Amino acid sequence: MRRSPSQRNFLLGLMWLTGVLIGCGGADLPGDTAYLTGKVTKADGTPVPAGCALILIHRETGIVALGLTDASGEFQARMRDQPRILQGEYAVNVTPAGEPDEDSGKLPPAWSEVPKKYWSPETSGETVTIGPGNNRYELVLEE
Repeated sequence: MRRSPSQRNFLLGLMWLTGVLIGCGGADLPGDTAYLTGKVTKADGTPVPAGCALILIHRETGIVALGLTDASGEFQARMRDQPRILQGEYAVNVTPAGEPDEDSGKLPPAWSEVPKKYWSPETSGETVTIGPGNNRYELVLEE
C-alpha cells in the first residue's frame, strides 16, 4: 500500500514523538537529572535491614525520590519510576521496612534498627546535594 506524503510525514512524526517520550528518561522532570546510589548503615557499620526506604525530598520542587535498601544496605534512588533524579538539595529520612500491626500496635523488628529520629525529614537533620553525573551517598545512622 502506498502512502501519501502527508500520511508518511504524520507516521514519521508519530514515530519520532514516541521515541522521544520513551527514550528520554527524566523527560517529565523539571530540571537537570543525575544518578544516585549509596549505602545506609547503622553506627556500628552493619547495614540496615533490606526493604528500608531512603526518602529524598527535593527542596526546590517537593518531588520525592525513593531508594530501597538491599541486604547489604545498598540502594539506587528513583524518581517517578526512573533511575534518574533531579539535581539539587534534598531533605532525607529513612523509613524502616514493614508495617506496624494494626491490631496490636507492635512494630516489626526492623523498626528497632533505624533510630526514630530518621523516620521523618523534620527530625533526621540529613540533607544531600546531588550534582551532575553519578553521585554516591553514604548515610550512617547515629543514635
